[in-house]
Amino acid sequence: MASKHFTIGKKVIEFEVINFGELFELSIRSNTKQDHPGFELELSLFRLSIQLHFYDIRHWNYEENRFYKNNEEIECYANLELTKEDLDEDHLNCKCNDIKK
Repeated sequence: MASKHFTIGKKVIEFEVINFGELFELSIRSNTKQDHPGFELELSLFRLSIQLHFYDIRHWNYEENRFYKNNEEIECYANLELTKEDLDEDHLNCKCNDIKK
């Protein structure tokens, strides 16, 4: 129906209203230490759903327990010949240590 997003540095705020939801639902989710960590609030009432999502655009380096630093992911891609199977589900992070040349 309608959506809008704003990017502020490495953070994104998304607001969406859709005409598809439950009769009534209130959902609050948050996550950390993963790709795009953040907070999500969803309210559905009579099949009208309002969603607010605040998240970080960075990707998580699971091996070093931190966000990837600038250009680390790009360097990872540049050093390998990758196929779709070499990328994670959102096709953005490189699984460098899982790939054998």
